[in-house]
Amino acid sequence: MDQNKILQKIPVWELIVLLGAAATLFVLIIVWILFGYSWEITQVKPPTMEINSLMKLIQN
Repeated sequence: MDQNKILQKIPVWELIVLLGAAATLFVLIIVWILFGYSWEITQVKPPTMEINSLMKLIQN
């Protein structure tokens, strides 16, 4: 009986907002981890785009 009263006191939109916030945080953490690993891998390779732009600047 007490649990039902507590649940009734919490508005539905608040539950949805809380669940949404938790889900977005979870997704952001997963994306951050995945992109973090891929970013570290790409950082090892030489940045060819930056080198090309520098070469063009030197030539001009």
